[in-house]
Amino acid sequence: MLPLAAPSPPRWAFVLYQGHGVPLWHQRLRLGALQGSLEMREIVLTPDGDIYDEVLMKEHADVAAVRFASTHWPPPLGISRRQVYRFQTEPTDAELAAATASARDVARDLWIVSHAGTAPDGEVLLPIGEPAVVQYAAPPGLAVESPRSAQSDGRRGQLRALRGNVHEDPRPYEGFVWALDEEISGADWKKGKFVSLPPGSFADQQRAIGPAPRATGHEGLVCYRSVDPAATPHAVERDARMLPVKFDAHGDRYRVFQEAVSMMTADELPGGFGLEGPRTLLPLLKSFVQQGGSPELSHMEWKRNSAVPSGDRAVYEDEALCLALQFLTTIDQINVPNLKGCELVGRRIQLIREAYRISPSAPDFSASD
Repeated sequence: MLPLAAPSPPRWAFVLYQGHGVPLWHQRLRLGALQGSLEMREIVLTPDGDIYDEVLMKEHADVAAVRFASTHWPPPLGISRRQVYRFQTEPTDAELAAATASARDVARDLWIVSHAGTAPDGEVLLPIGEPAVVQYAAPPGLAVESPRSAQSDGRRGQLRALRGNVHEDPRPYEGFVWALDEEISGADWKKGKFVSLPPGSFADQQRAIGPAPRATGHEGLVCYRSVDPAATPHAVERDARMLPVKFDAHGDRYRVFQEAVSMMTADELPGGFGLEGPRTLLPLLKSFVQQGGSPELSHMEWKRNSAVPSGDRAVYEDEALCLALQFLTTIDQINVPNLKGCELVGRRIQLIREAYRISPSAPDFSASD
């Protein structure tokens, strides 16, 4: 039997820079490493065709996170395809050869600058190596198993398919700890419980999947997430405003409307809901399912069967409000009955339809006061 070839280091990097707002990952093609760089600088190619040196390490001041992949696309597990500034196509062999030649010139120039004008004796652009492994550091007060002990742990084999997409044994964001993101049978293993991430887990800095804590006796995989231990219990437990996010076969966020409504709840919220009268949105959404299948279809049915003129502004308002509810439900996947603003949208739809039902020629909107 021929010996297996050693795997090649991942050539693609996805970099998330420090900053605020919607996260945007930047794809980089790793062209080579700079010889003698104490910061482990690499020469990279960007989607815009720029070639420069960069530190692809989380510990660098400008970098919030780095993920690596062996293939051009899709991005590593846990990165939304819509939040990547990417190469639209993988560079051809000729383009890669030209970029590598330019990278050698950049590396040579950097060497000369850092060595007081002295030219290098040989090649200074080295082949890329394996990215630095981020070892897991447990939160204070939690017991830790050495990541090395996982090498002999049979449960690790269940996770090998994820290798190369995410870091092994990672640490969460600074000041955060790992917590269960699902409930495990047993009174002491509720969602939100602080735990030590078991060895052999795979994750980015926000989400993780790995073996269940040994003390649970659970043999399957468990989901974890990083949380701020100083947060209120409501922030650690289920967010009553959100549904679990579901993706379609193309990687886009989407959940069928009927399925989303079946998962919704109208919960008692801390501090109260803030509106007088009963909450009507969940019954309204259920009626959409029963009558037409979705808010958009319900609007079309109402427009066809009512006596409202097709050019009346109420027709356009009802359509806009119905589409808003549909997108909040199917794309944003929000548990809309627990949001005051969404309740007001639902009440406005009901007011419009009731006013035109009573008097199509002279609708009375005084009930909106």
